[in-house]
Amino acid sequence: MDPFGRLLDGLVHEVEAARVGHRRLAHPLAATGAPVFVLDAGQITPAEPLITLLGPDKATSEDPITFTVQRHGLPAGGTLSGDAGRGWAIAANGDAVTFTPDPALRSGRHVLSVRAGDMSAARTIQIDNAITVEAQVNPQGDVVLTASNPFPRVRRLTIKPVAPGRDLKAIELDLPPAGTAEARITLDLSHAGGMTTIPVTLAASLPSGESGYVTFGQRGETVIAGVTPWQTITPVIDGDLDEWSAMPACVLDQAHQAKPVGRFAKPNWRGPSDLSARFWAGSDASNLYLAVQIRDDHHVQHMADDQMWRGDSVQFATQVEGVRYEFTVGISDDGRVRIRQDSPSKRMLEGASAAARRVEGGWALELAIPWQQAGMSGVATLPNFSLLINDNDGPHNDGGNNRRGFIEWFSGIGGERKDPAQYGPVQPAGPLTQAEVR
Repeated sequence: MDPFGRLLDGLVHEVEAARVGHRRLAHPLAATGAPVFVLDAGQITPAEPLITLLGPDKATSEDPITFTVQRHGLPAGGTLSGDAGRGWAIAANGDAVTFTPDPALRSGRHVLSVRAGDMSAARTIQIDNAITVEAQVNPQGDVVLTASNPFPRVRRLTIKPVAPGRDLKAIELDLPPAGTAEARITLDLSHAGGMTTIPVTLAASLPSGESGYVTFGQRGETVIAGVTPWQTITPVIDGDLDEWSAMPACVLDQAHQAKPVGRFAKPNWRGPSDLSARFWAGSDASNLYLAVQIRDDHHVQHMADDQMWRGDSVQFATQVEGVRYEFTVGISDDGRVRIRQDSPSKRMLEGASAAARRVEGGWALELAIPWQQAGMSGVATLPNFSLLINDNDGPHNDGGNNRRGFIEWFSGIGGERKDPAQYGPVQPAGPLTQAEVR
């Protein structure tokens, strides 16, 4: 037997001979693929099947699935039958076969086959009983929930949000058949003369005895409520942050914002005196501006340019039109500021300007990055933003060779992977008036 014949014998489970000129027609297992013609010369070419099934590829366990049998060169009529294994009721009517699943059927892939006389065909159906809850944060900082119902009837969904220091009520949603419903969670984000971020953890449930289950979308069960105010401003880059005080600060001083890293995986933040910060962000036609006031009980930054994140430093990021831009800023003990772009390019930004001043308990930092040098020409206001402050703590942490944790405004920078989906929304504000700029 030639190699092509041996290959075919290994693949074909059931062969029905039907002479078509000098060709043999081979029918593989119905679930594994379409028939093929095998030429006498040993060549293999695809062939049209003699019957095909027209119908859906996806359903829930409450959806009857009907396939219409389409015949190719075969006479109409004859008895139709189906096979699907346990959990299915099957009924044939004319050239249609209906498979009705048991409502308790689990999600997954199911092979449904139909036989018309001596010919058979199969389809793989995905049973998906997931009611999906997608959480997003709108430009006002609210958490917007969108629940999707795949079932052919109204479903009741209960969502219980939990947030630190907040007493949030459960949300009851009636989801329309094969449709969506929305709910909004609005939180007071004001905090310590500025604004904060608040993690909201979601739990969802269906009535007892109902089929299906609940899953959460890209952001998972926890979403960060908040917004970054974005001011149109042209500050003097001198380390004096007074001119920013007319706009609300973004405040990082909460336990839920502090994250450990490495072998210090247990919570190790000792409070605002250990590490906390306030920052402001803005831009004009030429530059992106950032002002940060940092409180840190031990300042350590002696790392190489590409390792600044291991010491006390600031990292911030945005994603614009699918491109992730990330930056790291380090302040040396003598007040010299280094700015590095980590994405999409990896280089020091020599054309950026910055100034740092020692203040009580830490540092005040101010910087300007030209849009053009950052590769962001034409950008006026960022669509999203995330920032973190790395904490090294020197002798208290492995000799000061690595960061022990960080405190973050939104997420997506310092975790196990870079994830722009975790960046938070930006809320543009108008330009400051002369009276507001002091």
